Amino acid sequence: MDMLQCQTALNKAKIQLMSREDSAFFTTICFSLKHIWDDTIKTAATNGTYIKFNPEFFMSLSPEERIFLLIHESMHVAFLHMERLQERNPDKWNIAADHVINLLLIERGFRMPKIGYADHAFKGMSTEQVYPLIPDNQQCNQPDLVE
Repeated sequence: MDMLQCQTALNKAKIQLMSREDSAFFTTICFSLKHIWDDTIKTAATNGTYIKFNPEFFMSLSPEERIFLLIHESMHVAFLHMERLQERNPDKWNIAADHVINLLLIERGFRMPKIGYADHAFKGMSTEQVYPLIPDNQQCNQPDLVE
């Protein structure tokens, strides 16, 4: 994977995010985080300090989906998902959080990648409300939250 090409695509996504009228909140959070390329993770992840991106996954996304991914990971930080996890199952918590974030972003007109969670039955609910509704054995398809 050409890392210069990846970085150029990430920089374009950041510029496109900044160019949106309603992006000040998202941009502030996103730009406060360090962005790291990591081919050992499946998709993307955050710990509240950085966002890690799998380069192949990132480059497989359309430009609109890259913006969605940037905002999605930033929203985990904005919603304090790492701190609110407490003693809950991390995978199940992440799935619940992904539903909440993705539904909000879809409602705002952002284009979600095909692999994301967004069950409309959870619309308007908090992560704490969605969490008990997620089956204990559901497999998480993306490692968003990293300790």
